[in-house]
Amino acid sequence: MKKQIRMIMLVAVSVLGVGTLLTTGCKSSEGGSTHRTAGTYVDDSAITAKVKSKMIGDSAVKAHEINVDTFQGNVQLNGFVDNDQQKQRAEEIARNTSGVVNVQNNLQLRPEAAGAGRSYNTQGQLNNDNGGAQIQGQAGGAKVEGRVNTNP
Repeated sequence: MKKQIRMIMLVAVSVLGVGTLLTTGCKSSEGGSTHRTAGTYVDDSAITAKVKSKMIGDSAVKAHEINVDTFQGNVQLNGFVDNDQQKQRAEEIARNTSGVVNVQNNLQLRPEAAGAGRSYNTQGQLNNDNGGAQIQGQAGGAKVEGRVNTNP
């Protein structure tokens, strides 16, 4: 009797063990996984560091104004640059870095502050027959001199 109970228990445990093994599968690597292993994280960090150090060593690129993010070998560049040459050079540096699979260049040209670096100097006369007015403009304001006849 004790032998039969032991045999039934052994069979029951074996069936449960085999059933557990058959119903528990391994995670598939297909599809776009958004989870990184520790090794992938370290690899991505190393790629980011390589790209940033190359940018720091390049005189054409302002590396401190460019954010580099890496996920599974895909590098994303974000930030502002002064011109298209800097944007293209930053992308070229990233593409030529070992371990980089793809580069998404989201760098944008820096918007100038309102009127900064621009100068307007326009002079002319309005309503010349009645004394007129002179208008001069430069970044930061305009100056109007003279008189304007509003009742001809």
